[in-house]
Amino acid sequence: MNLHVTLYRAAARALAFSVLRTREISAVCVRRSVASGDARLPFSDIDFDLTVSAARGATMARVARRFRLARSLFPRTGHCFVLTEHDIRLIAELEPYRASINGRCGLVVRGELPEWPVPALSPLEVARRVVFWLDGYFPEAMRAGHWRNQRKFRLEMYNALGILERRWSEPRISLREVAEAYGAEDGRTPFASGLEAARRAATALGIDAPRLRHPVELPGLTILPTSDWPWPRAARGVVATPEALVLLLRTQRPTLWIEHHAALDRLGFDAPSLDAWVGMAKRLASPQWARGPGFFERLSGLPLWRLEVAEHLVAAAERSRLPGALPMLSGAPGPSVRDYYRRVYDGIAERAAALRARLASMGPLDFSNSSSPTVGG
Repeated sequence: MNLHVTLYRAAARALAFSVLRTREISAVCVRRSVASGDARLPFSDIDFDLTVSAARGATMARVARRFRLARSLFPRTGHCFVLTEHDIRLIAELEPYRASINGRCGLVVRGELPEWPVPALSPLEVARRVVFWLDGYFPEAMRAGHWRNQRKFRLEMYNALGILERRWSEPRISLREVAEAYGAEDGRTPFASGLEAARRAATALGIDAPRLRHPVELPGLTILPTSDWPWPRAARGVVATPEALVLLLRTQRPTLWIEHHAALDRLGFDAPSLDAWVGMAKRLASPQWARGPGFFERLSGLPLWRLEVAEHLVAAAERSRLPGALPMLSGAPGPSVRDYYRRVYDGIAERAAALRARLASMGPLDFSNSSSPTVGG
């Protein structure tokens, strides 16, 4: 273990046994690069999982205050997920790829962490993790000129591709191993190499995509003809090739069809099936997304908006129709983190739980007529 990792782990233990040592927090676990041994000073962050016995709003407010103090004491404190034991089982079902990594890589620095179940990985779920990084992360790194993140996201995409190409049966813990297997980029930029990973993922699944001769620019979506096409500097939102976009529509971001269905239909893209909408709704209704403010995001209005989107998608799926226009994210400033957890969070958590129960009661849906449904309410 190198000095960088040793220092990060020492800092994590110091935080776990000081500001993160409370009656609400039963276990503190370190994730990602610090746990895998890939951390490098001063670039890496310490990402935590905090286990709590219950996650009511008053408890979350106290934990958020403690986590804010941890960040002030150690500025390289990164993201944090606050979980109960029940959440871990649920998230493992919704995010089996993430559960595979968490079940094999986590440094428990205080307490005892519940075991992560590791469900089987379906090919489409693996493909989702290939293009997951194109849904905001990679384009933002390109626009910011953040080379280190570009390289990291490229390796994350190839980590998932390695499963589809039968290089390994489960995601690698260390990205150094991925770099050794997929190190050469053949002169491509990391983003172009990431788009190439998406093309190879589609090929591995036998998925075809429309062919384009020129870029297509839509509000919030730019489609490049090939992975080697130059980065469009003026592009906003998602930037993808046809193969990457097909995988995004089928797995991670079917809502792109709502925004651009007329143009995408003309270009030869297929509408997402109803199970793609249901899958997205299930992920958005996960309890982790209600606990973002103060832990892995700043905007306290995002949890309610995500829940409204999930409810909208479920209502459409129950009618075997693609949803209409999505609820808009309010531009008004949300409450403070403290007020969010004390006044808003419990209501959102209860609505999300009700939606998960509604999804569970739906049972198998009839998708036989969902290959080209209409968009509408």
